[in-house]
Amino acid sequence: MDDLCSYEIDVICNLQSTMAKHDTAMLYISHLSDPPSSFLFYFPIVFSLNQVVGLKVLWAAVISEWMNAILKLCLFGQRPYWWVQETDVYSDGERPHLKIYEQTCETGPGSPSGHCMVTIAVWFIMMAALAADLEKTVTAQQSVAPKPANLKEEREADKKIISPAIPWGLLAAVGFTVSLSRVFIATHFPHQTIIGLVVGVIIGIAINKIDVTKFDLKTYTMVTVFIGGSVVGQCVLMEQLGYDPTWSIKLAVKWCPKPEWVHLDTTAFFAISRDLGSLFFVGLTQSLLRPKETLSSPGKFLALVLSVFVCQLIEMVPLDVEDSTLFCCLGALKYGAIASCVIIINSILVKLFMKDKKD
Repeated sequence: MDDLCSYEIDVICNLQSTMAKHDTAMLYISHLSDPPSSFLFYFPIVFSLNQVVGLKVLWAAVISEWMNAILKLCLFGQRPYWWVQETDVYSDGERPHLKIYEQTCETGPGSPSGHCMVTIAVWFIMMAALAADLEKTVTAQQSVAPKPANLKEEREADKKIISPAIPWGLLAAVGFTVSLSRVFIATHFPHQTIIGLVVGVIIGIAINKIDVTKFDLKTYTMVTVFIGGSVVGQCVLMEQLGYDPTWSIKLAVKWCPKPEWVHLDTTAFFAISRDLGSLFFVGLTQSLLRPKETLSSPGKFLALVLSVFVCQLIEMVPLDVEDSTLFCCLGALKYGAIASCVIIINSILVKLFMKDKKD
C-alpha cells in the first residue's frame, strides 16, 4: 500500500503543478460536491420538480453517507496531506511538498471519498430520472412523426431528438471532475476517489429501484435508529478492540497548517447526525402533511426558489458550541429543519398552485 500511495503522491504533485492556474476552479468544484449540497441544493430542487425523485435523492444521500462512514471506520484510509508527513517511505529531506488548502483539512479517514460517493449516488438518481423522461419523449416523437422520405430527412429528425444517453455522459463528467478536484487539493488519493465512485453508483442503482412512496413514518424511524445504532456499535466495538475511532481527527489537527481550517462538521459523526435528522424529520413531516398533489409549473418554480432560499438561510445559522456531542445533536436538528422546510413549503404552495389532475 505504501508503494501505491507514494506513486499517487507523485501524481498529486504533478497535478498541482500542471493545474496550478486552475486551483480556484478545483476548489469550487470540490465545494459544490460537498455532501451537504445534497440536502441544501439537490433535494429541495428535485423534490420541488418531482416528489418521488426528490425522496430518492434524499435516501441516496443518506444511505451513501452512512455507508461512507461505515467504510471509513473499517478501512482506516490515510489522507495524502498527513500521510506524506507520517510515512517512513521518505526521509525528512526528501518528502514531497503538497499544497494544502482549507478544504484539504478533512478530519475523517480518507477511504472511500465521501464527496465522490455521495455526489455520484445522488446524481445517478437524477440522471436516471432524466434519461427515463428523455426516453419517453423520444418514443412519443417517433410514434407521431411521419416516416422520413430519405436519409437526409432522417438525419435532420435525429438532430431534433435529445439522446437519453446524454445524462449518463453528464454523470461520467461529474464523477471525473469531482475526483480530479479532490485529488488536486490533496485530500484524497486517486484510488480512494475511484472506490467512492464505484460504491456510489452501486448505491444509486439500488435506491433507484426502490419505491420510496411506500415508506411510512415507521420505516423512516426504524432506518434512522438502525443507522445511528450501527455507527455507535461500530465505534464501541473498535474501542473494545483497542482502536481509536477519532484517530484521523488527531492527525488532521496535527498536520493542518491552520487550526481554524479543522472543522467538526467534516467528521463522519457529524455526517451521520445530519443523515439522522434529515431522514427522521422528512418521515415525520410527510406523515403529518401527506403531500400527494402535483404542483403546476409556476408552483414548481416558486417552490424550488423558496426551498433553496430557506435552506440557505437555515444553513447560515451557526452552531457555536465546543462540545462535540452537543454539536452533532444540534446539527441533526438543523438539517432536520432544512429537510422539513422543503416539504412544508411544497405542501403550502400545492394549495395555491395545484395542478388540475384532469389536464
